[in-house]
Formats: sequence, structure tokens, C-alpha cells
Amino acid sequence: MRDAATMSFHLLRPLWLLALIPLAVVFAVLLRRQDVRAQWGGVIAPHLLTHLIVRPEQGRYVNPVYLVAAGMMLGIIGLSGPTWRRELPPFVEDKAPLMIALAVGSSMNETDVAPSRLERAKQKIRDLLAARAGARTGLVAFAGTAHLVMPPTDDRSVIEPFLAALGPG
Repeated sequence: MRDAATMSFHLLRPLWLLALIPLAVVFAVLLRRQDVRAQWGGVIAPHLLTHLIVRPEQGRYVNPVYLVAAGMMLGIIGLSGPTWRRELPPFVEDKAPLMIALAVGSSMNETDVAPSRLERAKQKIRDLLAARAGARTGLVAFAGTAHLVMPPTDDRSVIEPFLAALGPG
């Protein structure tokens, strides 16, 4: 069973890990090209080849191919974006200020939309305010001329009494 630490670990861009496949292929080809047995295997008999190969002292130097491969592997893993917690992009939530314009003319008393056009518009504004909780929202009413009912505020409870009081009169 996975513990909480490994469950929260994830990659932001996991497709970058596919770049490890060509890296492994190139690394394998380079190691094969450095192998003396592979170079001379087709030319010298195998029982003689083991005695003719001069082996330098092992462990005296670091092969640059290993360093380059390790650096590229760490770079690819870094590009895949490992992280312990996921943060939403800044454009996911709409927190931009919004001004709502509401018509309050005599035509808004028509009952083609139940209970009336004005009451239905007020319900939609309340739903919008609930969906944008914490975002700055203002209200403008117009009936021939526009009037500022409420400047942009992030407290929707302040807008509610002004919204309820709006009418064609």
C-alpha cells in the first residue's frame, strides 16, 4: 500500500520521460563502440582476443559517457516537473473584477419568464455572486440612464439588500 508521501508525488509533464528511451539507446550504442571485444570480435578469434586485450587499471578514471548520460537523465527528469503538490494554473479561477448591468425598465415586469423578468435576473445575479465568492463584483442599474448601485466589492452580502430593492419605480 502506498503511503501519503508517495501518493502526493506526481509529474507535471510526464511525457518528457519518453526522452529517456532515445537517451538509453544512444548510451548503449556509445558503450558498445567503446567495448574492445565488440570492435575486434569479428577480426580476431575469441580465444586469442581475451589474451590480446590490454586492460587499464579499473576504477582509476570516470568515463565521460557515464557523466554525460547521468547529466542528461537528470535534466530529462527535471523537465518532467516532479513535485509533491499540485498547484492550479493562475488562470483557472476567474477572480477578475466584474460589473453587472441590470435593466430595470418597465419591460422587466413582463411575466413571460416566471415569476418576472426582473426577479429571474435577480436570481441569476445571486447565482453569479455565489459562484464568484471572493471576487470583486459591482452592480449598475439602468432604465434610460445608468446608475451605480454598488461599486466593486468582494462581499456579496453587501450587494444583496441593494439588489432586492431594485425595481422599475
